[in-house]
Amino acid sequence: MGCSQHATVYAIQHSTRFANKPCTNGTSLPQLLYRRYNVDLTNPLQQNTIYWPEITEREGMGSMYDIRESYRNIRLTPPQDEEYLAWMRRMADQRPTRGGRRSAGEYLGGLVERCVRHYIGTHVDLKEERILAWEQRLKNGRVGPMYRELDGVWQIDQESLCLFEMKLTRPQNMEKGTGIKQLNTAADILLRQGDWQYLLKRLVYVANAEQRVDVLDGIPVVEPAEEYEELGVIWVPLAAVEAAAKELEIELPENWSEPEAREGDLEDPERDSWKQYVQEEPESGDSETPLDNNPLAAALRKAMGGQ
Repeated sequence: MGCSQHATVYAIQHSTRFANKPCTNGTSLPQLLYRRYNVDLTNPLQQNTIYWPEITEREGMGSMYDIRESYRNIRLTPPQDEEYLAWMRRMADQRPTRGGRRSAGEYLGGLVERCVRHYIGTHVDLKEERILAWEQRLKNGRVGPMYRELDGVWQIDQESLCLFEMKLTRPQNMEKGTGIKQLNTAADILLRQGDWQYLLKRLVYVANAEQRVDVLDGIPVVEPAEEYEELGVIWVPLAAVEAAAKELEIELPENWSEPEAREGDLEDPERDSWKQYVQEEPESGDSETPLDNNPLAAALRKAMGGQ
């Protein structure tokens, strides 16, 4: 099977780093490309016909290829960004449960997240731009946009950012540091942008003093405005969440902090909000020209014999 069928290519310069690394069967990379794919790395014309991710995956060399090397145009953008909204429309249209029932935990977590963001915002100046955007090479070989929503971003100075990941979850999940993967991924992408030298990461959990647990065997507890610890945990008291909800005019369930409040599902209270992301066709009744008075429709009926 040849690789020349792929119109979009991955920069072959990366292959020079792997030229002497053996594949799964001990064959060197140039030998494998020549024997199996009839590609000669010394031929510039053939170099431009290689779709590198497929080769490395097929030959068991996935560890040699890092998809993040294709990241480009990394930036922070506000939630109102038009390209982000267009992307959200596509995702909303693909979501199987759009307009249906929704996990109670997911919905409640979103409400509490807004309250916690408001609480954090009273201690630091959170950026409006909290949508991490970038472009990367997709599985089909094309370059496409990607987005990741950050719960909070605080720009400490010209070269330093602090990222917040907020979670409403159970104590056992807090102990495991739930949310740390999202923080690490976002920080790794932002570092590739080249504009930031220091990135601080904050796990934000909701719990009173007697409910706190040891997170990941000793991540230090910090205040929201702490600007030196690389990784820390912020504990938000229940009373602070309720006070923020009152200021934001958000109605939380009476037992919102209990695990039972996050069980089951419910009719999506935000069902109508999906309409802002989905391009809907106008109903026939909304047409400016009624069908009976439409001259084009009348001519078509006449041509069909008055049907």
